[in-house]
Amino acid sequence: MLRVVLAALIALSVPVLIGAGCGITPPAVDLTEEEQTLFDELEPGAEAASAGALAFEDLVASGDVDPVGKLIASLRQRDDVASATTSIDESTVIVEMTNGETISVFTDAKDRAEWAAAPAKALRFDAPRITGPINRAAGDRKVEVRMADVDDFIICDETSFPQSSKACIVLGFRSSFGQDVSKIRTPLERAGYDVQTLNLAGFSDAQTLLRTLSDCGVLYISTHGGVGAHNGSSANLLATEIEIPSGDPAAFATQVQQAAQTFGADEVKNLFSITAANGRSYWALTPEFFSRAAYKGTMVYIDACQSDTAVASGGQQLRDAFLDNGAGAFIGWSDSISTKFSNPATEKIVDGLAPADFGVENIVITTTPSNPSARESYLPTVQVQPPAA
Repeated sequence: MLRVVLAALIALSVPVLIGAGCGITPPAVDLTEEEQTLFDELEPGAEAASAGALAFEDLVASGDVDPVGKLIASLRQRDDVASATTSIDESTVIVEMTNGETISVFTDAKDRAEWAAAPAKALRFDAPRITGPINRAAGDRKVEVRMADVDDFIICDETSFPQSSKACIVLGFRSSFGQDVSKIRTPLERAGYDVQTLNLAGFSDAQTLLRTLSDCGVLYISTHGGVGAHNGSSANLLATEIEIPSGDPAAFATQVQQAAQTFGADEVKNLFSITAANGRSYWALTPEFFSRAAYKGTMVYIDACQSDTAVASGGQQLRDAFLDNGAGAFIGWSDSISTKFSNPATEKIVDGLAPADFGVENIVITTTPSNPSARESYLPTVQVQPPAA
């Protein structure tokens, strides 16, 4: 079982922001009783997330020296907000509404223009948790090695490798992240995987992903991420591209209806949370969403900010949603990350898992003696010439 934690060599120059309270306007959508209840619970937070996201970007654009602090102060003035604080890693503003629902405003993003290079001392690696193997059927040898080794490790056996030949690539916000999917697809195909590219533009896409997870030998997801709040506890969240319509209760009611009809009204708040990033608000996937699959030695790489940041005590750790359900390895970022670093890092990581053949320019085979007779001993020598640089 392997957990690889990545840490950025870059630091974000800062974020933050503001909002105002509004009453709920009855949606002009024919909702069932369960859907109406779900809408009433989620709509105040959705509106606050949209307002907060816009306010934060306005503060950043104005050059405010403390946009996060200003955002928190503004949110606390809303009548429908019970509290507003920063997350454990101080990269997300977590807002609790007076009705008990929570939303998360990401103040870091992979594609923010404020990213700049920082000294190498910013690199850090979380210490592994020495609490026994995550693989519940690991066996005594794996327990012994994990307890003795201070570093992350992997013991290769028949269950350590992906048991499926399908590789699933989920690319969110591709136009702004600027990823070259061929740099990910080609090494995986070279390794023998059948590559399937998925997206998260709608609830049907999220349903397709959920149904596909158990069949993925390799799972790569690139999107916005952060440590936010879900059902009252800290959690690593991953944004979908399902944008919440700002200032349009009827359009949001339609989304609530679509979510309820796709997953069931009683499941929506378990699988999704409301987040905001780059001035807009989105539905986000929760760790519980990913815990619904049974993985078969899957290698998981979540290329998103804070995808492997430690959550608060009692929180929902994204890595555990995979490793506790059969994944063989988890790779994630322990901090905020810029596409300026994460894109080339991803290309190197994937290529390193299935490196291209170096090729051979020429092979010369000789023997000593050069023309041995029958029953005469000889020493063969093989000279292999690599291709020219």
